[in-house]
Amino acid sequence: MPLKEPWYARDARDWTGAAPDAAAAEFHRRLPGYAPTPLAEAPDLAAELGVGRLFVKDESARFDLRAFKFLGASWAGFRAVARRSGYAGPAGLDGLRAFLATAGSGLALVTATDGNHGRAVARPALVSVPAGVGSLAQAAIAHYRRPDLPRAARPRLLSAEPDTAACVLASLAAGSMVSVPTGTTVMNGLNCGTVSSLAWPYLRGGMDAAIAVDDAAAAAAIASRLSSACVPRGR
Repeated sequence: MPLKEPWYARDARDWTGAAPDAAAAEFHRRLPGYAPTPLAEAPDLAAELGVGRLFVKDESARFDLRAFKFLGASWAGFRAVARRSGYAGPAGLDGLRAFLATAGSGLALVTATDGNHGRAVARPALVSVPAGVGSLAQAAIAHYRRPDLPRAARPRLLSAEPDTAACVLASLAAGSMVSVPTGTTVMNGLNCGTVSSLAWPYLRGGMDAAIAVDDAAAAAAIASRLSSACVPRGR
């Protein structure tokens, strides 16, 4: 459906949902090479936008993939294999490997995608999250809209996606899941025409605002503003 405006906004801080599964964080901390995501401060961009401080999540060294998305894929893969094999031990690959070595399973994981998936968190008063099908945004909403977080501590949440594939924005504006035609974009990891059905309840309830960005603006931000903050280009 064509978009009437390249933005959508409201105040969704009163909405709450189930808190993230603590076992996922435990699992990730046990992965070889795991480290919390560094935040790079971008003072020039903060001044341009008229905000006190602005931080950019730097995933350029994440598991040699230069992307956050291995986190979600590894957790999903672990849960799928554990469920199918009957493993009920601690949330970690070592325990799962030991179990499979003795029990056997005959399982094989197969993927069919040129993208990847994950979750992430930042801590400014406004958290801007890139949106493809909306799963990363779902993770941010689950963290910042959990019931034990006081309303005063909940930031506004903003999704950003290509104007050629703005399915999250279109769905929020329509009040229900809608699919949009996709085109060509330099933001290929976000070139998605349909919102995740798992993410949609969180997006519908907990996302404050959404914008659609054209390729020229995205390229300019990467080439100048983020480079000035010493943030390497990722995937």
